[in-house]
Amino acid sequence: MGRKIPAKHHHGVRDPIKQNRERFLKIRDKIDNPPENIKEQPVSRATAQFIKMKQQVKAGTFKRKLGVEDIPKPRKKKDKTEELPRPYKPTPDHKPLKGETARDFLRRVNRATTSSLKEAHYEAKYNVDIVRKGDGEVSVQNRAVDSKGAPKQSKTVQLNAKKKAKKEKKQAQKKEEEETESKAFRKDVFKFGEVCHRPPDLKTICRGKKDTESVFRPGKKNLLLHSLLNPEK
Repeated sequence: MGRKIPAKHHHGVRDPIKQNRERFLKIRDKIDNPPENIKEQPVSRATAQFIKMKQQVKAGTFKRKLGVEDIPKPRKKKDKTEELPRPYKPTPDHKPLKGETARDFLRRVNRATTSSLKEAHYEAKYNVDIVRKGDGEVSVQNRAVDSKGAPKQSKTVQLNAKKKAKKEKKQAQKKEEEETESKAFRKDVFKFGEVCHRPPDLKTICRGKKDTESVFRPGKKNLLLHSLLNPEK
């Protein structure tokens, strides 16, 4: 005979009315109450964390957790690298040294990556190129500029800028058309908890209804000619 497992068993609801009453008491302060702000829609916790992280990355205040190392994936080579907006900075191939542990190797790669990112930010800020030679000498060169004094852009960047401007213009036209169409229609705004007890009153007259007082029908006007034809009236 099997051993009886000590656990809490549910053998049905003994008093369903009492159970429903307890459930109602738990949520009675949360139902049938208008929201604090109708125009706001609460988002999930994961979405709120993602939005916060995105804002931190844009502001530059995002800090990664200690011990997290990103393994870079091999980049596919392209035939026309000169058409890229900005080529990748050449970095040496890091290989573990003799007697170097995996932790030390990852820390060394992380330091080299951080240094490369700082150089890239410096180049973008001051519009220069940092050139490192094999003997360790470092030189700073100004980037080539066009006749207007701005840095030269590749064909790909120019083409993407044209596509973006065209797309924004098309979206603006579409938005203007939608606003024009929306003005032609009126939208009823219903408040929270509003109750309608009867249908609205129609001001128009149905085809079968005879109402000569408000709207005159053909041949139903009281003209002077009618009094001449029927002197008795």
